[in-house]
Amino acid sequence: YMDNLNLAHPARIKEAVPLNLKGGRTSGQTQPPSWGPVTIDFAGIPQIEAKWVSENLSDIQLIDVRRREEIEESGTLSGAIHIPLEALGSSVNQIDTQKPTVVICRSGRRSGYAVTLLKDNGLHQVANLKNGILNWEEMALPFVSYDWKKTS
Repeated sequence: YMDNLNLAHPARIKEAVPLNLKGGRTSGQTQPPSWGPVTIDFAGIPQIEAKWVSENLSDIQLIDVRRREEIEESGTLSGAIHIPLEALGSSVNQIDTQKPTVVICRSGRRSGYAVTLLKDNGLHQVANLKNGILNWEEMALPFVSYDWKKTS
């Protein structure tokens, strides 16, 4: 097939094929956590639906990793803690490791990265808000203004 396309045969085919067959699944955790209806996406990132989050705000902690300007423009979720993505690695000690954590951003991309970072730093009860604030907004769920005084 590669010859018909005039393409070079991949040099690392013995590594590439098994990885492609994994379909993005990571080694380690294969079962979703039990603290909520968490699913694992194709890249191995734990995700949770906005509706469940909205109904369980008092039982979880929310980390908003968006930039300050984004939060000032659209608001955030009730009770969210603002830790910008670029500061998250040095701020892990501010996060309660005993409480389930949901990470939020605009679309779910940055928060997905943040979930991986938090898991690598020992947080086990962590998930990405599926499709981010865009989905929250689409479902007409409530936003609040962020209290910048509590972080000063």
